Amino acid sequence: MNEGELASLVRGALQLPPGAADVAEVSENGSGKTYRVCAGGTTVALRLTPPDERDCFFTRRMQAAARAFAGAGLGPRPIAEGDGPNGGGWWVEEWGGSRSLPWTSREEYAAMGRLLARMHAVPTEWFDASRAEAARRWPLLERVTAGSHAWVGLAWGLWEASADELAESGDPEDVAIGRALAAFAQARGPSGDEQLFLDWAQLSGALAPEHPAARRVVTTHGDVHPGNVLQSGLVVDFENSCVCSAIYDLAFVVNSEARSARMKRPPVPSFVTGESEAAAARAFVEGYLAAGGWEAAGWAAEAAVDLLLTDCMLYGFLLKECGSLFWTNFFDGERTDAASARAHLQACERFAAGVRAGGAAAHRAVARGGGPEWEGKAWPCRRVCDEAAPVCGDQWL
Repeated sequence: MNEGELASLVRGALQLPPGAADVAEVSENGSGKTYRVCAGGTTVALRLTPPDERDCFFTRRMQAAARAFAGAGLGPRPIAEGDGPNGGGWWVEEWGGSRSLPWTSREEYAAMGRLLARMHAVPTEWFDASRAEAARRWPLLERVTAGSHAWVGLAWGLWEASADELAESGDPEDVAIGRALAAFAQARGPSGDEQLFLDWAQLSGALAPEHPAARRVVTTHGDVHPGNVLQSGLVVDFENSCVCSAIYDLAFVVNSEARSARMKRPPVPSFVTGESEAAAARAFVEGYLAAGGWEAAGWAAEAAVDLLLTDCMLYGFLLKECGSLFWTNFFDGERTDAASARAHLQACERFAAGVRAGGAAAHRAVARGGGPEWEGKAWPCRRVCDEAAPVCGDQWL
């Protein structure tokens, strides 16, 4: 659709009189297109859904999340929706303003922690229909806990992709997803390895978070970064939103810099010169705990913050090594079958158990940027501060 057609669509949806209009595309990564449309003295966001996503699990779940966040005063208010002329769909919502600038101070990180606490207070019922639909398609999911990170991957509805098509792709990430889908199909079959999938999905033992704030089952945004937080305080982009453990969003922010670099965005977190990443992560977590009322029970004290940061870094470690979108990273590089995936998961569990065994001293070191090596190199998912002590093997210094 050209700019004139987009403007006409909005005028018709909002019953605006004819006249000049200003249309600008503001899409970021993800499916579909998003436009800012100014017409008749009104400014709105217009989102277009591709024809193959007009009525699929992914779109239904994403729009349910958008309504839930809007209902809690945290997302733009939906105004109208309908079918597009090309077989796709459209969605008009209030214009929430410009996206935030990169977070550059401890105060901004503390504010983001407080905002995330509000997101995690959004009622969770909106995800019930999506969870039930997924379980109908895959009965194995009835055995997956409500807090599992598996639900984040299911938010994308990857089963609607073809494993064969993905395997033939020239994109390494597509190939890995194809392998994961094939393995998932085998896990569902009569001779499949269901326990491997459940071990990955259930997050038991040392990989599971210990801080009670992180263990709660809440509404998660799934992609918390400055580009998805508007200067008005509203949040957007619900492509990854679901209901799972709070640790997912917490760990996403704490471990987000490497992810943003891979996506060729400005560094997230972005820091003022001289402020360490560890200090910014601590400010974020402290803001979150204070807004959630955890101070009264003693779960916001220094040792408790160290514990939560350790939970975040171990969870980020798990997602980097084993993936959240259908255990994708299990089938990356040399790991191409269930046996190698199981061995890798067990190695990750042993590493996490070693970190946990160090107790409060280990938590303190991890929270400040130190830690043991992983496979002969610096632990990849940790905050790194300038003053961090060097690490050597399994020794905490």
